[in-house]
Amino acid sequence: MGSSKGLCAEGCVQRKRRALVVDDDPCARLYVTRVLEGLGFRVDTAECVRSATLAIAGPWFDVVVSDGHLPDGLGPMVLDRVRSRGRDGDPGVTRMFGMTASTDGELRRAFLDAGAGVVMIKPVPLTMLRAVVG
Repeated sequence: MGSSKGLCAEGCVQRKRRALVVDDDPCARLYVTRVLEGLGFRVDTAECVRSATLAIAGPWFDVVVSDGHLPDGLGPMVLDRVRSRGRDGDPGVTRMFGMTASTDGELRRAFLDAGAGVVMIKPVPLTMLRAVVG
């Protein structure tokens, strides 16, 4: 793993942005991971609510992108856990996004209620993902 820090123009140390991608579909997870890496994020991944919960307990994430339907629960559960983590010692607010192939209005509402800024419908176009997360 490379360093998560870079130098800004004035010579100060700048922390590399961190993202968590949660999706049980390996192709979707890889796609979102590569897009976020291209935007300069250091990306961690999880394939279920349980593994996402373990990741969330670690260092702070600037961005979390979660699929709607996971093997052990729903994506909004992941966002709820990020929100409930608290702010003590955290460097800032996590921006959260949902993505799903479902057109289920209840799932969309659950994502928004859990704090998602946007719920994207899969397959998520590259330009949309860059614009929303970038």
